[in-house]
Amino acid sequence: MDTIVSNEESVACTGVIDYDYEATECWGKNDICDRGRGDGEGEVEEVDFFKEKGKSLTLIEEIVALAVEQRELQGTGKAFESVLGRCQRLCYDLKDLLQPYQERGALLDAHMADLTSPLIAFIVDQVSRKDPHAWPKSCHLICSTPYLIFKGLSKAPFGHFPHEISLIEPVLDQAEVLLVTESDNKGSEALEGWESNCTTALQGHCERLHRAAALCLARLIAREDILQNSVKNDFFAQLSALSDIALVSEDVNGERWSCILVAHQLSKLPTLRNMPNSELIAIVQAASRAWGLRGVPKKVVVALCGRICAELVDRECPDRVRQARQQWRYRQAGGRRLCSPLPQEALSDAKKERVDDELTVGEFTMRESVQNLVEDVIGEILLPSLEDPVTVVRWAAAKALGRVSNVLPSAAAVDVLAALTPDGDDGLRSLGSAHRLHGTSLAVAEMLRRLGSTALAFDSPESLESLLDKVARPAFECQGLAATRDAACFVLWAVARGVCDQEIVSRNLDMILRLLVCSSLLDPNIVVRRAASAAAQEVVGRLGCTTADDAGFLFVNLVDYWTVANRTHAATTLLGDVTGKLCVGDPHLVPFVLDHLCRLHLRSPDKKTRELAARSIGAVVPFVDEGHLSEYISHTLLPASLEEAASHPTTFRHGALLAVSEVVVACENLVRRDGSRSGKILDTPTITLIRNVVPKLEKARLYRGRGGEMIRAAACSLVQAVFYARSCIPLKPNTIPRYIQSINSSIRHFTAAVQIAAAEALMALVVCRPGEVTIDEITKAEADYVKKLEVSDENVAARRGYLLALAVLTRAREAPPQPEVVSLFIREATGWPEHPISKDVVDAETRRWAVVGLLAVAEKGGSEVAAEVVRALVRCMVIDYATDTRGDVGRWIRQDAARGVSALVALALAGGLSSWWREALLADETLAGLIAASVSRLNHVRVVALRGIEDIAMGRRRQEGGAFALVYESIRKGYEASPRIQVYPPVVAEDLTESPTWPTLWGGVLSLYREQPKMSPFLAGLRAIGEFPEARDKLTILSSLVSSTGSLSHAVSRDASAALTQSLKNDDSLRADLAGLLLLLRREITTVAVFPTRADRDGRFAVPWLTTLELLLDRELLSLGEDQVAEVTKAILSECRGSRNVGKLRECAACLSTLYFGMLSVKVEARTAIKEALFGRLLCHGFPKVRHATAKVMYEKSLQCAREEADDETFDMIIETDWTEDKTAWEEVHSKICSRVGVQASADEEVPISLSAPSHVFGYADFVKEEYR
Repeated sequence: MDTIVSNEESVACTGVIDYDYEATECWGKNDICDRGRGDGEGEVEEVDFFKEKGKSLTLIEEIVALAVEQRELQGTGKAFESVLGRCQRLCYDLKDLLQPYQERGALLDAHMADLTSPLIAFIVDQVSRKDPHAWPKSCHLICSTPYLIFKGLSKAPFGHFPHEISLIEPVLDQAEVLLVTESDNKGSEALEGWESNCTTALQGHCERLHRAAALCLARLIAREDILQNSVKNDFFAQLSALSDIALVSEDVNGERWSCILVAHQLSKLPTLRNMPNSELIAIVQAASRAWGLRGVPKKVVVALCGRICAELVDRECPDRVRQARQQWRYRQAGGRRLCSPLPQEALSDAKKERVDDELTVGEFTMRESVQNLVEDVIGEILLPSLEDPVTVVRWAAAKALGRVSNVLPSAAAVDVLAALTPDGDDGLRSLGSAHRLHGTSLAVAEMLRRLGSTALAFDSPESLESLLDKVARPAFECQGLAATRDAACFVLWAVARGVCDQEIVSRNLDMILRLLVCSSLLDPNIVVRRAASAAAQEVVGRLGCTTADDAGFLFVNLVDYWTVANRTHAATTLLGDVTGKLCVGDPHLVPFVLDHLCRLHLRSPDKKTRELAARSIGAVVPFVDEGHLSEYISHTLLPASLEEAASHPTTFRHGALLAVSEVVVACENLVRRDGSRSGKILDTPTITLIRNVVPKLEKARLYRGRGGEMIRAAACSLVQAVFYARSCIPLKPNTIPRYIQSINSSIRHFTAAVQIAAAEALMALVVCRPGEVTIDEITKAEADYVKKLEVSDENVAARRGYLLALAVLTRAREAPPQPEVVSLFIREATGWPEHPISKDVVDAETRRWAVVGLLAVAEKGGSEVAAEVVRALVRCMVIDYATDTRGDVGRWIRQDAARGVSALVALALAGGLSSWWREALLADETLAGLIAASVSRLNHVRVVALRGIEDIAMGRRRQEGGAFALVYESIRKGYEASPRIQVYPPVVAEDLTESPTWPTLWGGVLSLYREQPKMSPFLAGLRAIGEFPEARDKLTILSSLVSSTGSLSHAVSRDASAALTQSLKNDDSLRADLAGLLLLLRREITTVAVFPTRADRDGRFAVPWLTTLELLLDRELLSLGEDQVAEVTKAILSECRGSRNVGKLRECAACLSTLYFGMLSVKVEARTAIKEALFGRLLCHGFPKVRHATAKVMYEKSLQCAREEADDETFDMIIETDWTEDKTAWEEVHSKICSRVGVQASADEEVPISLSAPSHVFGYADFVKEEYR
């Protein structure tokens, strides 16, 4: 862990923290990370003795020697980076050497002195140089090495030290023994020398030595066996000198505050209780004066003052009071209940009087000097520190207040609590400071959890209610700082633990549960939600439950650490369950939750939070009183939706509109479940207001400005909810045309979320109000969309909206779609790489919605278009490889088509489609397309297609919503669309009289996936090639498999290559078939793929094809005849000739070298052509990378060759020449090589490759324009 810690921050870690001020990487961080390894890679060898001691000592000596060398180089101003790097590498070696002893530290116990002495000697020598501004860069490495040694100790370090100090405590013990007892000086001289060294270290730049030196000085100061302790005298002299520093500027270097660090370490030692009051008071007074000095960490001063003040007050407390407090705390913590196996008996009157005496005896009087000192520390240091912007300072102040209040007299502790929550402060809301809210909450919780005198302040339910209202609730509602809300949970946990009378907590249980419901279920931070659930369990556990109907029991039975992990589930489903159970006993719970959501979450700047808050309101609606619901809508949500931006920000208007939509949907669901409530949930004025929201928004032009598209999408969601609520909200005849006009204006919007919301509103209108909307209105809207899609200069974003609207209308209507709509979907889905209308309208997102429209046609269309639609879907699944600045956008179309086709096939086998559609879907081309997608080079497409094939093979029916819903929902997730309503009619499969069957070919191919579900998809796809009778289906799969074998992704290429080699090793027939298919694939590639440009062909086919060919030729996995070898040679030379693609030329060089030096029988003419290409063109190519790759691969292949193709001197010249240099550096050598092998160097010319093929060869030609140059 490499962390830089400032003076006001504290970092809790389990290892030594490196303070690297000039970006020198710390070697210790890798050591920390290695401890997190699990089984497997991080396993170490089991050892029985420290057998690496000699090696370890040698490494330590070398580390120290390099550190000394680096120090000397740095002192003379010379370069030292190489020496520092060697020192760091040796530290890595030492880490690896000691790794086996991490779990068996006892083996190192006897060798500590030998291992640490050289390191401590270097540290001592460095701090004694009296040059604090010249610390060497190797100092942090030397200081980290002792931690590396001591972290494997079998015994925990002794003493009360914080975790970061305890790690270096063994080093301090060793250093103290070395310097004090073994020094040549005696007595005070040794102490003075050690004091000088530590003081120098405190003024240096190494923070680790600051802590080490401060701890050592604190130990020396606390020693009572030295009569004349000069270190102690010097320490208090430095404290007194702090009063001479009036301004921060007088201590520019921060050299006079180091004594505060020593005092902080001194306050942690157990010997603090032996120091006299005068010394403790002097330390506190000095710390108070150091509050504003440069470099003094505030957290150190706060913690120091808190510890010492607590010690001073505790000394003032009489023994009888201390004993009474201990007895009371024991009883309050439940000690008797835990120790006694029998139930507790009720307290008698005498016992109650004795308990009261114990509580009242908590009062005592302190001396005036101590009282004034404590009051000054609390008022001037601790309370202001609760507002500090640094979190650790606030935590330190809260803990310090808890320690001090724990020992104060009861009245004084209550006064401290009153100072935190003054009556004039309106629940801290007027402060506007999340930092103070956080600090105050922490302080209150710390004061309560320690079971001190503060707990006595809550002697009535009203007092606890006041605390909840002033501290807990404002902290829970602080949206700017999650730590504040977490601290509020801490307060409630401490209330359950520290308040004296459980009856007082029980009387406020309703308020506590309201706060916890809102926090545990609605908070956006998972840490806060889980903290609230833990606080609820503490509250309920302390109070106890008598029956299963107790509110606390019902709450903790539903809400726990795991159930609140999913934010959406917690804020919707779980909120409804909890509210339904708790609102019976607490009628104010639902209004409290609604008010919390409206005031905080609907106003949140985060869009997701507002959407989830609206859904939460919808989940609570069933438990709202009918009269209160109309009032809540008309007085809270609707005004927020329609007010001007000056009074209501756009975010609140957006949240209010979504909330109204969810309320309307929830009311409709209630009426549908209980028809008797129709007309009783929403009154007529509220219904009128809801109907007029969207027209008023448009009239006031509230769509304009920043966030207008967000408001427009929310308005469309409201229209959708109104259409859905046919039982709650009746519509007038002229209202629907007005809404359709609003929807049309949003359909052509440039934002996808607005278009989706508008299209879903149209679907809700057609599905939910079929009797209120006429067929002519819908037909007119469809005709208008089709007409605008025929315009060549229409905006691309508007075209997306029109196509989406046609798709959802096709799915929503009961009648089959019009022929022109089907033709439009086919044209748009296959509109790549050229569009019949214009090249400017080619758009991937438009094609996605066209694919969705084709799926809707498949679920609603007639039989005459079945074959045509299926062919279009299959083409989209295997052909569309469009790219733009966003990357492979064609992947969206291929993925959606694969998901939709697999769902349609499953639906057809379940009887959900007619026999014509079943026949069209179960064609061989469909299965070949799915398998080709399952061996795709992209993980997204491969996973989707493979899952679809497995569903079909295993007989898993995906009928919920049909293929349209499946693909539409997957696309919708990618856009920030508003929450939707499930309104489209589900596709119900027909019951078949016999089990579903598929063609024989399908049965044979799908058995590969059914019998071995864990088989590699590439291996299954390769084996499936032989099952298809048609060559075009074989080539469809093989082209995708070849593309994966030559993929740039190492993982995909590795898996595909492994599948090829595994299948071809022992299958001679497959070798011969695959050889012929590879040659056929190159000749007929344009029948199964479309390449708009030459570069696209090289990247998607030529380079992967050459890579696959070289792999199979090199491993002798292809059975090639003499004519096939000649054809392969001709094909490679054709790809090489005139190409400017570096990757392609490198693969050509590899293939030609494999042929030239391999075992295949190559004709003389072909061998001569290969030799001319290798030596005459590629070896002298204009691209340095091509020359270098050619020379390298030729040399490697020649070493594997059994024939003598050239003499050794020729290849020595090839490998010894730097082919990446300029032509003058290798031209002469190349001439010699060409003369020795008998070829002549020639310049390569670019020759175009035809990208066309006869259209009659493949069935996709009807959809592909194939003449591309």
